[in-house]
Amino acid sequence: MNLRRLKYFVKIVDIGSLTQAAQALYIAQPALSQQLATLEAEVGQQLLVRTQRGVTPTEAGKALYRHAQIILRQCDQALSDLASAGQVSVGMAPGTAAVTLSLPLLRRVHASHPGILLYLNENYGTTLSELIMNGRMDMAVLYGDKAVHGLEFMPLAKEELYLVGPGIEPRPGESIRLADLADVQFLLPRPYNIVRKLVNEAFMRAGLTPHIIAEVE
Repeated sequence: MNLRRLKYFVKIVDIGSLTQAAQALYIAQPALSQQLATLEAEVGQQLLVRTQRGVTPTEAGKALYRHAQIILRQCDQALSDLASAGQVSVGMAPGTAAVTLSLPLLRRVHASHPGILLYLNENYGTTLSELIMNGRMDMAVLYGDKAVHGLEFMPLAKEELYLVGPGIEPRPGESIRLADLADVQFLLPRPYNIVRKLVNEAFMRAGLTPHIIAEVE
């Protein structure tokens, strides 16, 4: 007994005519009659009685009709659940992205797509890019404006970098000249970190070298 024959049988009972059911199902009537005969052979009982006005279900046919309706509804529900369920993996670069976006993203996904299991991975941009490239992650929020071949990027926000440290005079609204930082001792992330890359590139363009005394992992 397969689902297609059950669908055919339910349609025949609903319409009450083999000819009209065949038209509604877009199949030839002889083919539909053959499917009905196969179904009756499978259950070992006559399911329909042919009359001048069409077909009516036997007692066995009525019982199968009730069960078939339940089975088909459950199958439709299962397909619907499978279509909405699943896991979506999102990478978050350490810092502002992970802190600011994680909780709102969790709330929004839970409210709009309760069947989705959201997997958050906080990691560095190079690692997240590799995970996406090899199909182990769906999307990620990264820092930087350089495209990676094979990935599609969409700008979300722009952040400013701030210099923080003892003895540094705050100047709200003003930028700091790199020439004024030639003697400043820096504590920066490792070279693969996007902030470190931005600092190195800025100093290189200015013809300077940052005085790095320690690195942070």
